Amino acid sequence: MRPDGTHTGDLPFEVQARQTLENVSAVLAAAGAGLRDVIEVTVYLVGVDHWKAFNEIYASHFGDWKPARAVVPVGALHYGYLIEIAARAWVEK
Repeated sequence: MRPDGTHTGDLPFEVQARQTLENVSAVLAAAGAGLRDVIEVTVYLVGVDHWKAFNEIYASHFGDWKPARAVVPVGALHYGYLIEIAARAWVEK
């Protein structure tokens, strides 16, 4: 989903994956954090066909930062999405 609330479930996987990671970044920024504060990521992918593309997109966002990660293949996600991400970050205040 885009920040304006429009869905991206009908778009190609790569577009969905980039938007999802941009959404994670935006939520982190709103909390005064960034991707380097992420300590754990759980990724739900519809099937395993997109695994290679996801790894490349993920690496382009996280770079050399490697939080703990689990990738879970699932049968389907709501609204036709092909990816969902849950991220946990640690920010010391």
